[in-house]
Amino acid sequence: MEYLYKFFSITVVISIIIGGINYLIFRFIEQDKVQKQSKYNISLAIIFIILKTPENFGWITTSYQIYIYYKFAFSLAFMFLIARVIIYAVIELILRKNLKFPQIFYDILKGVLYFIAIMLLLKELGVSVNSIFTTSAILTAVIGLALQNTLSDIVAGIIISTEDTIEAGDWIDYNGKIGRIVSHSWRFTKVITLQNERYIIPNKEFTSKTMRVFSAKDFKHLFSIPFGVTYDNNPNKVIKVALEALKSVDNIEDPQIYFTEYGDFAILFEVRFYILNVEKIYKIKSDILSIVFYAFKREGIEIPIPRYDIFLREYNVQSDEDKQKEITTFINNVDFFEPLTEQEKNIVINDMEIAEFGANEYILKQNEYNNSFYSIKTGKVSVVIDDKKVATLDAPHFFGEISLMTGDKTTAAIRAEVDTKVYKLTSETFQKIFKNNKKLISQISDVITRRKLQNLTSEINKEKQKEKSIETKINAEKNRLKDKIKNFFEIK
Repeated sequence: MEYLYKFFSITVVISIIIGGINYLIFRFIEQDKVQKQSKYNISLAIIFIILKTPENFGWITTSYQIYIYYKFAFSLAFMFLIARVIIYAVIELILRKNLKFPQIFYDILKGVLYFIAIMLLLKELGVSVNSIFTTSAILTAVIGLALQNTLSDIVAGIIISTEDTIEAGDWIDYNGKIGRIVSHSWRFTKVITLQNERYIIPNKEFTSKTMRVFSAKDFKHLFSIPFGVTYDNNPNKVIKVALEALKSVDNIEDPQIYFTEYGDFAILFEVRFYILNVEKIYKIKSDILSIVFYAFKREGIEIPIPRYDIFLREYNVQSDEDKQKEITTFINNVDFFEPLTEQEKNIVINDMEIAEFGANEYILKQNEYNNSFYSIKTGKVSVVIDDKKVATLDAPHFFGEISLMTGDKTTAAIRAEVDTKVYKLTSETFQKIFKNNKKLISQISDVITRRKLQNLTSEINKEKQKEKSIETKINAEKNRLKDKIKNFFEIK
């Protein structure tokens, strides 16, 4: 019985209880992290019991110096065992479940607990703790001067983590490059840019510099693109044309344009828009610049060249005579203009414009009013109804004539598949022609009706209206179009 009392000292009993609890945790909780921690605790408990047993039975009697070292060994094992249990109980079971502190906070708390365990161990062995603190203060000052930059990064890391300013998954603008935060540690932050470049950024950069952060928690991110045009342009027209062009850009929300400054050689504007996915910013900026460029080119809005740059170029400018010949050839080959007299064709030739649209840009939007007739010169367009592509058109197909002549909203959207040039004629030209030739309304209605013949035939077959002939339907449609054109152009 005496041997049992000697063996089962208080510290041994505590170690057995801790080891037993960790054994049960290891057996019944199938989590790698938990099992790994349990193994360490069981090992420490066994090591302590093995080292403590000779001391309990008084077997270490050869030398006091050896006894001190031996006592330090099993005391160290016991202190670390207790510290690990406290860390697990306090941090893992209580704090992590109830409080959301950054990882650095838990690391500091663990370090403090281990430090207290070592100090208690040294005090138990008779070492003066006060002298250690005095010596460590001097040593800390020396280390602090030697590792000033490193300590600044560590302190900055603690500040960033406690303030919750950035976290993994956020996007930042670092020195003009946009990148995603991969990880954040005590001393530095890892970032991968959209160019797949890896940056190791010291934490003090985040506390000493102004840095733009696109939080992963936010739904929208605001970006802007500056641009300028020459002084002979009307600012209101520039804003209107650019906003209309931006309707063709995907993946942006609430685009706005502001007149920002009178520059040295240009009036300056800024496009502001929101996006959901920061990864697409370069593609979106490219789309915006491209589509606005084509829109400005069509409307004759000039993007300036700096006055101090001189460019000598040889331009191949199409003469007015060549342009008229080209348009004359075009209208003579399009059935829409067959009813026109030579005089009326000359009016069309003088008024007709050539407009250029960039790939993916809308030429016409569905369910909107249209005041222009278009015919494809070069390129290819898609016919889109309710966001579904239903047909593809190329030269010399034309479109927009029905909504132009009747004043109805467009029934389909037309979007350029590639860079496309079109011939464009506005309603003002037809207004002039119809006032001088009222019979032309009937002839134009005939042409439009023939174009709709195929759709009308399909509709009749679908509805199975056998009592109505195709000719009756065509005549009714022709009369309806004729009346609408007269009303729209106010022709009696």
